[in-house]
Amino acid sequence: MCKEISETNEDELIRCYAVFIYNDDHGVMLWEQRGHAENQHFVIWDYHVVLLYAGVKKTLICDFDTLLNFPCDASLYIERTLRPYLHVDTPYRRFFRVVNAAGYLQQFSSDRRHMLDFDGNPKEQAPSWPIIYNPGMRNFVIACRLLPYNVLSPDYGHNLADFIVVDNDFFTEISEIYDQDTFIKFVTEVLKPR
Repeated sequence: MCKEISETNEDELIRCYAVFIYNDDHGVMLWEQRGHAENQHFVIWDYHVVLLYAGVKKTLICDFDTLLNFPCDASLYIERTLRPYLHVDTPYRRFFRVVNAAGYLQQFSSDRRHMLDFDGNPKEQAPSWPIIYNPGMRNFVIACRLLPYNVLSPDYGHNLADFIVVDNDFFTEISEIYDQDTFIKFVTEVLKPR
């Protein structure tokens, strides 16, 4: 979606952020999502990515997997999808890497290899939108052996692991990492339309 905005309305790109929702246990609980099991109103994703738009009049979240409106008012999305009033056990504690859209387009690369099993077969259906891929992009986490995310993959062309590690110094020039309370404050107070 960031790429589409950069091509169709580049002036708005400065208002856009890619938000990676994740944790080191690769299990984040989100509500109001497509794909939830019957009688279970939440999904546990290994990570999730949404677009945050800080508009002049509204702050919106675009989530291709939401059952809510698309785009959705950020406050409603936080209330219904994150449900901050519920206690979430530590293994499902969420972190948010907020990446400015221009930096995301320059630095992020994924060939979706994380969606394949070790035999190269899809674990699930891939999203319909095109991949964001740069074959020369270095994966620092794998290259530095900080995380054996996919030991079969080379350390170029796929750097998703760099974006979903809680404690790292990668991409500090284009992103910030927040815990849930700080992320909510960022969205509702810092980005609040004035």
